[in-house]
Amino acid sequence: MRHWQMGALMIRVCIEVDRGTHPPTTLSVRAESILRALEVAGEQNPGCALNVVFPLDPDTFFVRDAPEGVGAEVAA
Repeated sequence: MRHWQMGALMIRVCIEVDRGTHPPTTLSVRAESILRALEVAGEQNPGCALNVVFPLDPDTFFVRDAPEGVGAEVAA
């Protein structure tokens, strides 16, 4: 079993946020796991439907030299 240091590994996934009245918005979320990325998106968008965008991008999935903590921004 491999153990990771807390905060040593960060990922980036795109989360689609559907507010029901507008076209969905896509967020790029940096977090420790896909589950945590969904939690972050949900905290910023309470009551909205959230979906992980697949397929995951292997070139950007693992974040190198990530600043501390989680973050979310509107994807370009």
